[in-house]
Amino acid sequence: MKTILIPTDFSDDAKHAARYGAAMAKDLNVEKIILYNAYSLPLASEMTWALMESDNLKRASEQGVKSERTSLLPFCGPNIIVEAVSEFGFMAEQIDHFAKEHQVDLVIMGISDSNKLEQVLIGSSALTVIQNTDIPVLVVPPDAVWKHIEQIAWACDFKKIEENAPIEAIKEVLKMTGARLHVVHNEPDLKNYNPELVEEDVFIHDMFKEEQPEYALLTGDDLATTIDGYVKSHDIQWLISIPKEHGWWDGLFAKDNVKNLAFHTHIPMLCLKKINLN
Repeated sequence: MKTILIPTDFSDDAKHAARYGAAMAKDLNVEKIILYNAYSLPLASEMTWALMESDNLKRASEQGVKSERTSLLPFCGPNIIVEAVSEFGFMAEQIDHFAKEHQVDLVIMGISDSNKLEQVLIGSSALTVIQNTDIPVLVVPPDAVWKHIEQIAWACDFKKIEENAPIEAIKEVLKMTGARLHVVHNEPDLKNYNPELVEEDVFIHDMFKEEQPEYALLTGDDLATTIDGYVKSHDIQWLISIPKEHGWWDGLFAKDNVKNLAFHTHIPMLCLKKINLN
């Protein structure tokens, strides 16, 4: 991993995510961090006022991202390049283009406290970015503290794994971190266990023969609580989720489950997509 992009709106949660990213970059020998802020105009009826406000917003954005860079440098160490970028536009809509243009390997975003999670994650910045980019996105909760990645859990719904799962991307994450993979599936009602899932299970075992993950079949009624219990008992540092290509995440990653998993587990969620090369 060479370059990570950390969007910021200068909030405490964004600053926390940036410090988490800095500690991660130092531990994993990342070469460059890009702090990124985008600013946009509110609706205005007078052009003169809008131009004046644009200058103020531009200046505030530039000063803010430079100040963020200065405060982040002590957490990075001397070998990491830290760039500060300010652009006009809507952040969630521009990140994919910016990240691809600058060959970003990972986007790191913070989320707010629980009473604001719906507006911040669901239907807003983080989700918009995840839905509109193929680049991995790491969503960092406000109480997540960097710890060297030794255990990663993939909360797997066992649905069309070959079609949807970015197997190679998961392997790259394991190689980069040296972590062990846990493939975790929750099935509250084993009496109605779908036999087709056995085929998916065989496929996963075949794909990860070298990595030899730990497999866990959980039976909790509440997904977030069940996954959280597994995360805590196995000292998991990251949770992998796989957004579906169509609209809202379905099944395991329906909107409410994404919201609960992202916040309830209190560990970063790494969102990976399978890139269609055809």
